[in-house]
Amino acid sequence: MSGGLPAGDRRTAHPFRSGRGPTPGQRPDLEGIGRVDAIFLSHAHIDHVGAIDLWPELGRPPVYATRATFDALPLLGLHLPPEACRDLPLQGPARLLDLPVTVGRNGHAMGGIWLHLPAEGGALYMGDWSRESGLLPFDPPLRRIW
Repeated sequence: MSGGLPAGDRRTAHPFRSGRGPTPGQRPDLEGIGRVDAIFLSHAHIDHVGAIDLWPELGRPPVYATRATFDALPLLGLHLPPEACRDLPLQGPARLLDLPVTVGRNGHAMGGIWLHLPAEGGALYMGDWSRESGLLPFDPPLRRIW
């Protein structure tokens, strides 16, 4: 999906699930991915982060997530060096590289967030989300976002 980028910018935002599965042992195919500027982790469930060990093969780009998501990685047996990690807030305005974004809690996992890129009509990435959780809060994206 393209969006969230200044006019004329040829970078593309690709929703790429970097987890394990759904078939046990299945890993993402990195062939043809090309240069990766940044990685966004929506939450720390294995089907979304289980292949983060492939980070070096993607050129060691900065990885964006909430502190709670980064803190959960070692509990899953996954590790990133501290210099790779860029903290995002749980909600509100933020920056991913030089791009302005808005984030909100996804109601699905501790520290889990959705991300909205506003430029060029906008793009909303929610990963997994839930409005029904009695424990985890969900921040609905503004109506004008979607």
